[in-house]
Amino acid sequence: MEANFQLRRNLIPILLLGRIGNSLIAGTGVLLGTICLWYLSEFSAPFPIYDCSLGFISMLLAAFAGNIQNDLFDIETDRFAHPHRPLVTGKIGMLQAMWVYLISYLFATIFAFAISIAHGVFMLIIITCLNLYNRILKNHVPIGNIIIALLCGLAIYFPEWPSTLRHTLVPFLFAFITTYAREILKDIQDLNGDRKSGRQSLPLKYGINVAKYTAASSLLITLFALPIPVLIFHYHSIFYFLAIPLVIYPWYKCFRELHHKSPDWKIAQTYLKRLMLGGIVCIIAGVMLV
Repeated sequence: MEANFQLRRNLIPILLLGRIGNSLIAGTGVLLGTICLWYLSEFSAPFPIYDCSLGFISMLLAAFAGNIQNDLFDIETDRFAHPHRPLVTGKIGMLQAMWVYLISYLFATIFAFAISIAHGVFMLIIITCLNLYNRILKNHVPIGNIIIALLCGLAIYFPEWPSTLRHTLVPFLFAFITTYAREILKDIQDLNGDRKSGRQSLPLKYGINVAKYTAASSLLITLFALPIPVLIFHYHSIFYFLAIPLVIYPWYKCFRELHHKSPDWKIAQTYLKRLMLGGIVCIIAGVMLV
């Protein structure tokens, strides 16, 4: 009983530190990419459950490790912006966190190489980008936000690699644009903590209004691009019908929140997350019914 309690007491802070929810979403990107690749390329072979499962676990672990590494480098910012995170409260020690992210990176690479050498190399590229972001690029505006958005897109492209980005292009671009907007909103929300810790971000360098309008512009691109999957990539027309409640409505709520005199950044992020989830549902339905 005591051993189980001790395990739970250590495991929960580690899962929170690695933001297991976001890490699961990264793994789901591989599943989304596999579905698009399999249906749009009209594979005659059975659905690649084995490769998809390995890719899911590999991407989940890479994202999990990247989140922990990010918190290790952002601990001073989090003292102001996120004082309840496990490293700040001392529930997890820095040495323990370091070992967890190193082991997670290792197993992410092993699972990727289990798919193929090409996928293993691709995972090493992703891990390299995560390290560059956490150590150097996060303070380079706007490169840091672009890197994170790109990595989210690469999780979806992972199943199609090393072929040309084609069948996963729509979800890749959707993930890139919406993640870029979300990263900007997160930077605005963390403004005070970033200022006190000396970290550079888009709202700190160019002002909140520039950051807000940049995020809004990204959302506009998402809206105007909605006809493309059906018209150019031949998705099923159900994509349009589902997009109205699942994408356009949360888009409208998020966009309206951004244009308030004093926006609630947390609410804006919530609607943006719903938009991202709704987009995933629309894409899956659009390709499965082709």
